[in-house]
Formats: sequence, structure tokens, C-alpha cells
Amino acid sequence: MPSTTPATESPVPTIDVQQNASLEAALDKPPFRLILVDLTDKNIAQVKLLNELTFPVRYGEHFYEGLLKFKDNGGFVKLAYMCDVLVGAIGCRVMLVDPKDPSQGMKMYIMTLSVLPMFRRCRVATTLLNALQDELEKRRATALAEAKAASASHHHHHGHNNEEGLAAGQVVKICLDVQVNNASAICFYEKHGFAKVAEVPGYYPDLDPKDAYTMEKRLPLLQC
Repeated sequence: MPSTTPATESPVPTIDVQQNASLEAALDKPPFRLILVDLTDKNIAQVKLLNELTFPVRYGEHFYEGLLKFKDNGGFVKLAYMCDVLVGAIGCRVMLVDPKDPSQGMKMYIMTLSVLPMFRRCRVATTLLNALQDELEKRRATALAEAKAASASHHHHHGHNNEEGLAAGQVVKICLDVQVNNASAICFYEKHGFAKVAEVPGYYPDLDPKDAYTMEKRLPLLQC
């Protein structure tokens, strides 16, 4: 599991094309050492540059302000560095599966998962996605333990009520949207247990094709 170091305790790394030679040399000596760090207002400019280099759409300031906000409100945002160069990032927000029915639980929506092109065979995306899933398992285990403790201390209540409360705060699936012609991304997510569940016409108004697939991976429901 990659180690995690505070992003503020060292100089902010930059994307330097002159480092490509040493990076390519490092690629010949796996396993690659990826360092995962948290998003801060000091390194978010690098995430903007990373996304500009990897995505056909340009995200506005509101998107990056959202990443900073979501990471402190149940979301998940991690940056992946190799040889002091930002090579990938994942950003997710947590939201209700059904805003009208909180008992359906929560979903983790992947807003961005980007990797520099030259590192797309180096398991960077897999490491970031695994980090998300590991974090969700920790949260779910904690939620289950807390629910069991609450159930034990209130044993006179019917267990069904507790299960409903647990489901309401539990992340039950991970989901994302992907352009319908992005075969490599679709294949990547399918390999990791995601499935196409819907087609969204006109999701990308400035791209061709404009349509997207919604993909999701359901997580087993935890009960007391």
C-alpha cells in the first residue's frame, strides 16, 4: 500500500518535462514507488494542469473549489506522485443515491480520475481506485461497529430501525460518467467490477460524441 505523506511538509513538486528521461529510466525498474498525498490549496494548481494534459474538457474554477470542499465533507481526493512528479489524481464526492429517500444510502461519485499518458500502464489509476475502495471499507467497518454498539445499548429497539439508519449513512456504490467512445476507460472500469447502467444523452455538450455512460460498482450492504 503506498505511504501517505502530508503535502505541506515538502516543497510543492512540479511537472517538469526535463525529468522525463529519469522517469522513463525508473519505469524499467518496477515496482514503481507511488506516493499518495492529500489535496491542498497549495497543490491544486498541479491538478488543474494534470487535467488539462489528460482530458478533452476544460474544468472551471467551480470544479476545483468543489474538490477542496468535498474532501472535507465525506469525499475522497488523493494525488499520486512518482519521482516528485504528479502523475495521477482521483477526486470523489459523496451524495445520496436518491435525494428523496435517504434510506437508499449514499454513493461515492468519481468526479475525476486522471493519469499522465506516459504512466497509463503503470497501475497508477488502479492504485488510486484501490485507495478509494480501501478507504470505503474502513469507513463501512467503522459504521458497522458503531451501529452494532448503538444496537447493543438500545437493545429494546427493533433491529429493523437500526438497519435503516445504517443504510442511510452507508456508501452502497461507486459511480461515474464516461464518454461513450472512451473504450480504454470503459474497459478499465469493467475490469475493476463496474458495469454500464445507463446512457446519458448530451452529457458532454462540447464534445463529439456528446453522450456518456453511467457506470457503477455496487458494494455489499452491511447489516447489524
